[in-house]
Amino acid sequence: MRYVVGCLLSLVVISTSTLQAEVTTTVDALPLEKATAEFKFEQVPAPSATDAANIATIKATPRRRFFRSTPEFALHDGKLATTQDDPSNSFFFSTGGGFVLFDLGKNVDIKQINSYSWHPNLRAAQVYTVWGAAEGTENLNLDAENMEDPTESGWTMVAKVDTRPAMQGEGGQVGVSIADSEGASVGSYRYVLLDIEPTNNRQRYADTFYTEIDIVDGNEHPQPKPNAHIDSITINDEFEITFDTTGAPELRGWVDKVLKPVCQEWYPKIVEMLPSEGYEAPKKFTIFFRNNMDGVAYTMGTEVHCAGVWFSRNLDGEAAGAVVHEMVHVVQQYRSRRNPGWLVEGLCDYIRWFMYEDSAIQPRVNFSRANYDDSYRTTGAFLNYVVSKHGEEIIPKLNAAMRQDKFSNDLWEEYTGKSAPELWEDFSKAQK
Repeated sequence: MRYVVGCLLSLVVISTSTLQAEVTTTVDALPLEKATAEFKFEQVPAPSATDAANIATIKATPRRRFFRSTPEFALHDGKLATTQDDPSNSFFFSTGGGFVLFDLGKNVDIKQINSYSWHPNLRAAQVYTVWGAAEGTENLNLDAENMEDPTESGWTMVAKVDTRPAMQGEGGQVGVSIADSEGASVGSYRYVLLDIEPTNNRQRYADTFYTEIDIVDGNEHPQPKPNAHIDSITINDEFEITFDTTGAPELRGWVDKVLKPVCQEWYPKIVEMLPSEGYEAPKKFTIFFRNNMDGVAYTMGTEVHCAGVWFSRNLDGEAAGAVVHEMVHVVQQYRSRRNPGWLVEGLCDYIRWFMYEDSAIQPRVNFSRANYDDSYRTTGAFLNYVVSKHGEEIIPKLNAAMRQDKFSNDLWEEYTGKSAPELWEDFSKAQK
């Protein structure tokens, strides 16, 4: 295996012997001032929109349970990041890395595996190991999450990638190309597995923004034509909400009948509930439903992603309320990492459970084991109590403080005359 790093500052070559043809990993790392949306590198080929990844099904599995990834289609949709921080056109794990499995449907003679990233800081570097497996491999294990040693599970290591030496701790635009040194195949595989690691295990936001991963076999494969189910609603000529059920078409009827009226009524209400000086809530956002997603839902900027399987099971229960919770996140748009996560989520659940949902199903608090900062429903119930005793204006005040990076625990006493623990004690006594 030969490893070539090319950038403006360094050139590193590492060679090792292998039984197969020599595989070369080439890295081009551009500083931010030289990066463009065309992803042009000196040594690494430009991204392809017609590579063999277009015929693959792709599954991403976070390394840590209960964490998630952004949609896998960003890896092979032919759409590149347009700026140095473009989550809408990038794939990344939320934290801790994970596995990405490409199933090409048949054995393919792979000429190159190329990956591309762009970010202003440590999320630009690429750290991963590529494994390949042919169709019919004996004892092949495709469950990467529960696989201790890929070599014992039918996998062959293709290459290890770590571009951090070329980055020198900086952001930038990175292209990686894994290829045979003589232009031959790096292997004939049906399955390609990437074991993706964060660039820094000590920092929470250290997972690379991959804008494209190409699997090149020398042939052209047109982009698949999705059976798209996308439509939108306009609210008071001011807001536009797009619903994309392409990834879970069975939900289209429920979206039309139930969810659209809920969004039509509640998004303007949420905007009105959470104002702050000089702030304008998003005028447009998109709600995606997809069956290849675990969990329930999450919001990233102006994109709400919903797990189709969970929603299908909860259409007569919590499904619509879960979207109300996510619409609060769309309006919040908090940027400060100093905001307490329990309060951010608790505010969403206050609006969801104590303003949107029927009072008959509002959550009850078990004070023997709960605390005000337990987040979600418990914090939502706590906020509902505080509002009942100290007025509705506390919600927009807390919201403005978090949006303007001015939140501190002292605000509880400023707004109510009592600390959060004292308010919780009052809440507990009031329920006895």
